Amino acid sequence: SFNLWWTSHSTIEQVLWVTAVLGTVLLAVQAVIGFGGGDHDDAFGNVEEASDADTGIDYQFITVKNLLAFFAMFGWAGLGAYSSTQNPVTSLVVALVAGLITMFLMAWIFKQMNRLQANGTTDLKAAVGKGAEVYLKIPANRSGKGKVHVTIQSSLRELDAITDDATDINTGDMVFIKEVAASDLLIVAKHN
Repeated sequence: SFNLWWTSHSTIEQVLWVTAVLGTVLLAVQAVIGFGGGDHDDAFGNVEEASDADTGIDYQFITVKNLLAFFAMFGWAGLGAYSSTQNPVTSLVVALVAGLITMFLMAWIFKQMNRLQANGTTDLKAAVGKGAEVYLKIPANRSGKGKVHVTIQSSLRELDAITDDATDINTGDMVFIKEVAASDLLIVAKHN
C-alpha cells in the first residue's frame, strides 16, 4: 500500500518526492495554461508583467515557470542522487546544482524565444534607397498617387507612391525610393 511504501523512505527521500511530484504537476499545469492561450504566469501571479515597464530588464530570471522547473528538477535529481549514494548532503548538492542549471537553461531558452518575436510593424524608413517596381502608374510632379511593389524587412509590400519627376512613371518601370513622405506614402524617382 501507499502508506507502507511512504514510510519505508527516509525523511530526505520524502521531501524530495514531494518536491519532485508537486513541482512537476504544477509545471504541467502551467504548460497547459500556456498552450491553452492563457498568459503563462496568470495562474500564479504575473512576475514578468511588473518588469515590462522597466526597460533595463531584458528578461526576468525568476519567474513562476523557472521556479517550478527548479523544484521539479531539484526533486528528481535529488532522488536519483540519493538512490545512488545514500548520502543526504551529496544528494542535496546534486539537486541544487541540477535545479539551478535547469533554471538557467529555461531562462536562456525563453530569452532566445523572445528575441524571435516580431511586432509586425514595418519600418518604411528601411525602404529608402531600395529599388521598387511600379504597380500602378505614378503621375508626374506629385499630381497624383501610384503604387509600387517593394520588399521591406523580407516582406513584399504594395505602397502608395508619388514622384517629383517631370514625366509619368509607367507600370512595370523600376524606381528607387528617395524618402518616406508619410506613414504610408513613398517619394520615388525613376532609375536612369
